Amino acid sequence: MPNLREVIIYHLEEDLWADDARASTKDIVTSMIMFFSFNNPSLKKFWSAADLSHTTVSLLPRIPSLSDVKLTLPMLSSLDDALSALADMPQLRDLTLASSRGQSSLGDDALIAQLLEGGNPSNRQAENGQMKLNSLCIESDGFSLFRAATSLARRKLDVRRFIGSISRAIPLDTFDDRDWDPLVSGVLLIPHLLRLLAHQIPTIRDILLDWEHPPLETLADDLVPDARTQIPNDFFDSFSKFQSLRILSISNVPFIMPDFTVRLVEILPDLPKLRSLCLIPLHIPDRDPDHLILPTLRCLRPFVTQKSPIRHITIALDFSVPIPTPEEPASTPPHDDPGHGLKWLFIEPMNRRPDLNDADRVALARYLDGLFPKLQCLTPHDDKNSLNILPRVPTLHSTSLSLWREVDRLVKSFQRERTEEAALCDTI
Repeated sequence: MPNLREVIIYHLEEDLWADDARASTKDIVTSMIMFFSFNNPSLKKFWSAADLSHTTVSLLPRIPSLSDVKLTLPMLSSLDDALSALADMPQLRDLTLASSRGQSSLGDDALIAQLLEGGNPSNRQAENGQMKLNSLCIESDGFSLFRAATSLARRKLDVRRFIGSISRAIPLDTFDDRDWDPLVSGVLLIPHLLRLLAHQIPTIRDILLDWEHPPLETLADDLVPDARTQIPNDFFDSFSKFQSLRILSISNVPFIMPDFTVRLVEILPDLPKLRSLCLIPLHIPDRDPDHLILPTLRCLRPFVTQKSPIRHITIALDFSVPIPTPEEPASTPPHDDPGHGLKWLFIEPMNRRPDLNDADRVALARYLDGLFPKLQCLTPHDDKNSLNILPRVPTLHSTSLSLWREVDRLVKSFQRERTEEAALCDTI
């Protein structure tokens, strides 16, 4: 099979990952990888949905042609070992590490303790590898996401896109009570993860973080903050280091700081290459309603005044305040000022006033049209182009969709009026 390019393993013996697995089973996998290394010099993809041991993973560098690797590990506590084993694969570009079980804590790593106290590993000797990844995807719990960022910092690995998905597949209730950490699988460590990426991999281009199907019914009881969940003092200042960041997507993630998203969105218009933003924080049920303080429609204006290159925004906004009035009415922009180029704007209106009548909808459409005269779509999943281009656009509630379809219709009517006005002026 000299021309074989892809290998995908869906199932292996359940005890393969265990240290005491039968030698014959280990020999089969070892022989398989050794066979590929000698007989398939062009093999590009190796995916395994079955748990693999560190010993098995360490054999993959024998296939140096691999560029796309997706592995499932029994626990990502061995994440450092996996990255060490794969660090010297110069052709590897896309790496996905998933765990079939969660971690109950971060462990006693001295470096992790230092990072959570606001330190940096910059004065540590880097364990450099040859790996330069287009994409690193971690599908596990929050502890493992943070450990992955720590491993990247420790090794000074070059990564363009970091994807962290806290999976619903992790059986959180299987942890021993003595080992259970009250941070709900480490999700509250996300700010520390972002800070670490800013300090150690400031050239990163894309960051996508989400929590699939969080346990809302028990979330308020399980989210017990401690010293590690405090936002680092230099967190917001550290974002200025992301001079190459193109995509920032944070969805379904709770934050202990009530106004976290307000402060974050204030600094994002300064990022010179940001093209896509998704910011949907998770409201913690049964908490004080004032616990989550959201930005309002006014937060959109700085993206215009500071000439941000952003083209897509998905964001949750507080709609309990009056709709602002445009400072200048929408009109045909001069030829040398075509207006801001935002194309896709998807807003989840939170705390919405029940009396959002027709006049309010017209005012909302005029405000948005005045800011972004090139809007193409205000409703996700109604635009096929947005589904192909945009990362992980969440589905809005049905009540929100009905509102935005009406506003979208009004905005497009204003755009047609400007086009007709411009055409009429050209004929005079």
